[in-house]
Amino acid sequence: GGDRNGVTYAPAAPVDQSFEVTLGPPTQTQTITFAQPPALTYGVDPVTLSATASSGLPVAFELVSTVPAGIATLEDGVLTVLGAGRITVRAVQPGAFPFKAAAAITRTITVNKAPLAVSFESVSRLVRQPNPAFTPVYSGFVNGDEQADLASTRPTGRTTASASSPAGQYPITLSGGLDANYRFVAGAPAFLTVEGFGGAYEAFLVDELGSPLGKLELLVPANALTYTGVLNLAAEPASIAIRGTLAATDGTAATSTWVRTTNGVAALSLSLMIEGDILTADLERNGEPFLSAVDGSRLFTQPTVAGRKQPAPWIGAHTLVLRNPLPLDESDARALPLGAGHASASIAATGVMTLTGKLADGTTLTTTAKADADGVYRVFARPYARRLQSVVAGELALEAHPDQTRFRNRFFVGAGDSSLIWTKAALPSTGTQDKAYRAGFEARVQAVLDPWLAPSARVATINGVSVPAGTLVQRLGLAELATAASSVATTFVLEDESALGARAAFLPATLNLSALGAFTVPAPLPVAVNNPAFTLRVTPTTGAFTGSFTLSDIPAGTTRAVVRKVTVSGTLRQGPESETATLGHAHFLLDPVVGDTSTEQVSGELQLSPAN
Repeated sequence: GGDRNGVTYAPAAPVDQSFEVTLGPPTQTQTITFAQPPALTYGVDPVTLSATASSGLPVAFELVSTVPAGIATLEDGVLTVLGAGRITVRAVQPGAFPFKAAAAITRTITVNKAPLAVSFESVSRLVRQPNPAFTPVYSGFVNGDEQADLASTRPTGRTTASASSPAGQYPITLSGGLDANYRFVAGAPAFLTVEGFGGAYEAFLVDELGSPLGKLELLVPANALTYTGVLNLAAEPASIAIRGTLAATDGTAATSTWVRTTNGVAALSLSLMIEGDILTADLERNGEPFLSAVDGSRLFTQPTVAGRKQPAPWIGAHTLVLRNPLPLDESDARALPLGAGHASASIAATGVMTLTGKLADGTTLTTTAKADADGVYRVFARPYARRLQSVVAGELALEAHPDQTRFRNRFFVGAGDSSLIWTKAALPSTGTQDKAYRAGFEARVQAVLDPWLAPSARVATINGVSVPAGTLVQRLGLAELATAASSVATTFVLEDESALGARAAFLPATLNLSALGAFTVPAPLPVAVNNPAFTLRVTPTTGAFTGSFTLSDIPAGTTRAVVRKVTVSGTLRQGPESETATLGHAHFLLDPVVGDTSTEQVSGELQLSPAN
């Protein structure tokens, strides 16, 4: 109410009105910052996406698509990966006054396949057999997956080995395989071992007393179970070629039997076994046990380093002396050759030893021998051609030389360490096929093998080792100065010294050895007419020497002397200090004295030693 112009008004009745207040259109813009998410790998833990709006308003995320379908879920900004592929997500901010809706940002996230290591079980097989199956072993499954969840295109194992490949190890490599969520990677190394018995083998065939009366040689190809070989028997006139097939279930051992049934010759049956590097065998003759091979072995092969074959450790020149024959049977009264057999022994890079020399009965000795991995050489020579029961056989087991200062990286066989069997059968007739020892003999001779350093005016290299310059006198350990000469004592030995004849007393007791390796008689002997014309010539490159002298005999009932020429054959030694009492050994052959009813030669021994 109120008062106006004196009029009083009562209060008016209230009137209620309503109205609507609206905001004007948003006028501000906003932007979304959504960095490209990094690539993911299948098996990753759920990822929380992150983006910001310039307005500060919250950003939401939407799952747009996946390739392939169904490999992800997105809830409240948390992305859960269910498989490998591509995931497209969108970041959105719809706006709020005074901000307009932000332009959506779309990102595609790559989900890489998880690595799954594939290994294979190592397996083995014999040569000439097909490869076995290679079984994969998986490592690295994620999300609870297992082998059954892999696609049908499984990876496989491959190897370069074929049925014709030689024995050895061949890697098993990963090949192929395809899966939606995994990429296959190589796991632990695995190998296919092709087992075989490839190599060369040798074994002596010995009788019940252990005497080597035969030798078995085998060669097995690296990629087969066949073999070829040679059987040498003292009881056979010639080498026997053999061949056959090995029976084996794995690479542990192999066996075979070879039989000869040719008419007109003795039936032979050879049963052999290769086990590891060892060859054993039994030989029957006409159905009866004959010879056995024990502890035969695989032969040395040159190792390869960086694609190049390395030489055998025993390489180099050597000298071999065979002396001190003793009868195999103490009751055997047959005469034995006196004096030393000898040979120059050259060992090549392949390990093959070549022997060239003479036996003490004057027979030429030429043969080769191969070493096993331990440097053992099985010598089996038939110096009397096709004559039965006539061999030179035995082992030469090389060992490191005790004087590695003088003979660095060199090997030897010391006195008393080795012996060879030397048998010579008597011929059934009494002809003149043999000049000496026609009755034959069976003996054991001591074998000594020494390295030989040839004299040289300059430094030489042997098997990679530098050898100082030195004269022959220095090489023999007789002098320190290159110009020095030395005196060498001579000793002549015969079973019957009277067989040397009247001039034996005038044989020189000493010889001069010049620095250049020339032997000379020190001075004219007192009576010129009785000078035995002694000469000795050495070949410095090998140590071998030859010589001659004359003997005079006056036949009974006559006064005129008959002169005989005697030949000498031997070798010098460069032995260890403990064995320097002898510098060389030789034999000489004597024709019978005039008037002797025998027509055979006999042998004697010449020893050379330091004179002071």
